[in-house]
Amino acid sequence: MPGRPTYTESYKRAIIVLVRSGYTPSELGEIFQPTPTTIRDWFTKFENEGRISAEGLPNDEQGELSKKIEKLEEERDALARALAWAIQKIDLAKI
Repeated sequence: MPGRPTYTESYKRAIIVLVRSGYTPSELGEIFQPTPTTIRDWFTKFENEGRISAEGLPNDEQGELSKKIEKLEEERDALARALAWAIQKIDLAKI
């Protein structure tokens, strides 16, 4: 007889994100293998350990996304400055 199933951290995080998005542990237990009690335990553990942010994303993923957003904003600002400079040069050339 096989033992208890083991789940990866990423699988647990995915389930927790679904709980944070509004699904109940009972609904998820019917769709996926973990029991509702197991899902509740994961949720409590993740929250107590600070491994999930208020937005429902794991804290490590939240930090990674924040860094990517910051980099994209910097690139956008640099492109806007370059465009403004180019427009100014074109306008001066017409004069």
